[in-house]
Amino acid sequence: MPVHLSNPSRPVVAELGDDSGWHFFSQRNPDNSIVFTVNGQVIPLNYGNFDARYKYRTEGVQDVRYGHEMYYSPGSNTVSWRFCAPSGHGLSGMAISDTGRNSADNVDGVYYRPLQKLINGT
Repeated sequence: MPVHLSNPSRPVVAELGDDSGWHFFSQRNPDNSIVFTVNGQVIPLNYGNFDARYKYRTEGVQDVRYGHEMYYSPGSNTVSWRFCAPSGHGLSGMAISDTGRNSADNVDGVYYRPLQKLINGT
């Protein structure tokens, strides 16, 4: 098996380069694994060998955005409270008031919005 001249521990099987540097190489490592490395971009012309394991660019989640903002407040900062956003919504912010008394600040309320998803083009 040929070896790379500048690094004898690198068993190169194939390497292509020019005066400006290398384009790609393949090597078998001491643990018997194979590495194929490209110095640039790979652009396939035929996707025939892509099977169901691979997602097409138009499949899956393509876009996520927030809808109209809503606000929840318990109405008083003297009560303990808990808020769970409705199904399909996400928390987008909190309203905090400074107590100014060397104590914890108060959470006055939370902002939440519906999530809009674009999946498989719909």
